[in-house]
Amino acid sequence: DKLCSAVNVRTKQLSRCRVQVKWDRPDGIVAYYFRVFMRKAGEEQWQKKAQEKDLTEYTTDSLSPVTTYEFRVQSYTMSCSGPFSDTVSAETAEAAPATPPQNLRATDVQLDSVTVAWDPPAVTNGSVLSYLLYIDEMGKEEFLEIDL
Repeated sequence: DKLCSAVNVRTKQLSRCRVQVKWDRPDGIVAYYFRVFMRKAGEEQWQKKAQEKDLTEYTTDSLSPVTTYEFRVQSYTMSCSGPFSDTVSAETAEAAPATPPQNLRATDVQLDSVTVAWDPPAVTNGSVLSYLLYIDEMGKEEFLEIDL
């Protein structure tokens, strides 16, 4: 018997760093074994992530933000491996920066004002939409918060 590949392979983003891959069994097949492979887009090497009998979905988490991942599914038996499915992809969403802004410095200090500058975070995980600047005024219990 020739093995058939999984059909209708699709992805769904469940959260910022979590993706689900689903597929359908080939027509007429009740029991089948499947393997799921994954890689970051542009990488050569595929990683086997799961292999089970009657598996029709796989969820992976701890993925990097703003990254495209590719998935493919392979059917197999104890004696042979079938063809790979078409490759499908999913891109994870943006997340908060993984590191704080860097090189915070006062660039112009006057009696009644100060100008501050900084460099963006080393790992932004997408577009930085704004910064919050907290000012500690002497003699006050709370910080002054400025949304930039």
